Amino acid sequence: MKIAILLLLVLSLSFAGEVWKVDTGAGVSTQPLVHGSRVIVGTSGGKVYSIEPPFVKWSYNIVDPVVSDPVSLGGNIIIATENKVFALDQYGALQWETALPGIRGVAASDKIYVADENGIQALNSDGTLAWNFVPGTENEGAASPELVYSVTVPLATPSYVIFGYDDYIYVVRTTGAFFWKKEIGHIWDTPPTLVANTLYIGTAEGLLYGLDMLNGEEKSKINLFEQISTTPVESLGQIIVGTSQNNIYSIAEHQVEWSTRLDGKVTHKMHLLASATGDVLYLTTTRSLYAVDPSDGTILFKYTFLDWPSPPACFNANIIVGTEEGRVYGIDSSKACSIIYPELDEQLGDAEITVHGLSYSKYGTPNTDLRINGEEWITLNGTEWEYNLDTSLYEYGVLDIECRVSDSAGAEREPYTKISIVHIQGTIEQLMTISYPSSIKADTEFEIEIIDSRGLPVSEVKLTAGGQTFEEDGTVTVSLPPGLQTVKVERPGYKTEEFTIDSKDEPTLAYATGGFFVILLIAYVYLLFIRKEKKKDLIIKEKH
Repeated sequence: MKIAILLLLVLSLSFAGEVWKVDTGAGVSTQPLVHGSRVIVGTSGGKVYSIEPPFVKWSYNIVDPVVSDPVSLGGNIIIATENKVFALDQYGALQWETALPGIRGVAASDKIYVADENGIQALNSDGTLAWNFVPGTENEGAASPELVYSVTVPLATPSYVIFGYDDYIYVVRTTGAFFWKKEIGHIWDTPPTLVANTLYIGTAEGLLYGLDMLNGEEKSKINLFEQISTTPVESLGQIIVGTSQNNIYSIAEHQVEWSTRLDGKVTHKMHLLASATGDVLYLTTTRSLYAVDPSDGTILFKYTFLDWPSPPACFNANIIVGTEEGRVYGIDSSKACSIIYPELDEQLGDAEITVHGLSYSKYGTPNTDLRINGEEWITLNGTEWEYNLDTSLYEYGVLDIECRVSDSAGAEREPYTKISIVHIQGTIEQLMTISYPSSIKADTEFEIEIIDSRGLPVSEVKLTAGGQTFEEDGTVTVSLPPGLQTVKVERPGYKTEEFTIDSKDEPTLAYATGGFFVILLIAYVYLLFIRKEKKKDLIIKEKH
């Protein structure tokens, strides 16, 4: 029975605006490459696919898993496995292959630059070796050391190759000559970003640096206290980075402008799509594809996948994402409906839950419809919408929730966004995480934050404290009378939580009176002892 339910769940996931889908038979973890009218992807099964949506035009078997994002140079498609670099032409014919040990990643500008266990290898367009740079040989006459650490995936520009090794960021000219290096801490295996004359790079310690490209001098530095897991992106004068602690941050003028909580670690490359209707930042986590407004961090839509999605690319207004389950999706970016809660595969007992979702359109305010188990469509309002669903009214087993949007350009066509949950007999109470101060000043407002297991605000929370009842979403603003107050937090479908907060009053008359007596006591001691000693000193001086 469990196997049958799991199979139904796997088959029932779909996305609004899914324009096309291609099965690759093996996982796609690298960022797709847009090459002319084709989308190029490499798989963990050792195959390269050229897709002219929605058709596969050709495939090439390189046997070993693809380990780096495909790149292009001189009309050729460059693919890397752990021990070889391949060049395929636009028709899928092999042009050359070069063996190199322990490849971490490739980049291309005037040449192909490969990070491997021997440093940075520069390959000519025909695959022959142009030069090799080994970290540690930058000092004249130094012998080539055996590298202890991995060289990170490089950034290649027309003039420079930039990469990390140990705790240093290295800049080498495209001639192979050393330019400069700077110690900044351990670098995540993602390339930096060059904006004008400033190099932005994030570290595993959470530091985001802005370095002068000409000499490595520090222009800016901010500590996010989280491992930076992405290549930085510049938008509207801000630098945006993602972290392995499930957040994205926007930094401007040496401070955080905004941050947004996501459902997993942000994968290594984000894609900024600029348009007349407004820029949109696309990124993936270990679970989902997100569209985010780069101006303020607002989540525009979210798609959750069955398995880890690759970093996104953009092709003909479609967002291209591969997944570890072995599929490549083309998703319409112009409109979307997202179901944020409940999550795919979630088990829910007999309870009233709030279905929470987002609707997005590039062409004005979208209209949203929702339906449960194929019943009549229910019209909802707003780009951020909710619907109260009583699961006890439905049979036990798989429960389908669908949504669709329409706008001035028309309505979505099937497949609509759909998730499936499992309705089980009985009650399952989820846990809330509550952040609150242990003591506060009486009759002064403060905040109590309530989030779920995903780090998202719990909606329609009922909080009782100090003879008062508050009903809010996620963050409750409270003021309490003096005394030790018991706080009770309730929400259908969640375990009720109780805790105490010490609400301290201002100093009372008793405190003031006590303080007065302390002052009198100090004065008395002063008069009794200190003045007596001074008088004694004076008498002694007079005798002498």
